Amino acid sequence: MKKIYLSFILIIVIAFCMSGCKDKVNNYNENDNLFEIVRSMEQKDIHELFGEPSGILSGFLGDVYRLENGTQIIIYYDETQKVENVAVFDKDGNTTFGPQQSE
Repeated sequence: MKKIYLSFILIIVIAFCMSGCKDKVNNYNENDNLFEIVRSMEQKDIHELFGEPSGILSGFLGDVYRLENGTQIIIYYDETQKVENVAVFDKDGNTTFGPQQSE
């Protein structure tokens, strides 16, 4: 089962990378484990994958993506600009996915 799940994630990542569209973050599905997809990616790779963010964080290194459906995705980076954490909030500000412990 774990192999099937990892294969599915790999297919999603490959599909994102092969597409020329910059706005792929709008295809986020709340059932996707976004942290597993983007973990250890660098900020420049996130920008290539999802396009330029809607905003940036103040006080933390991170990007904010606001989706058309009102969902907000925050991607946090460490001091080397690699993804450290991801948080997803619905249009009402409720956490739908949430901070994960990085290894």
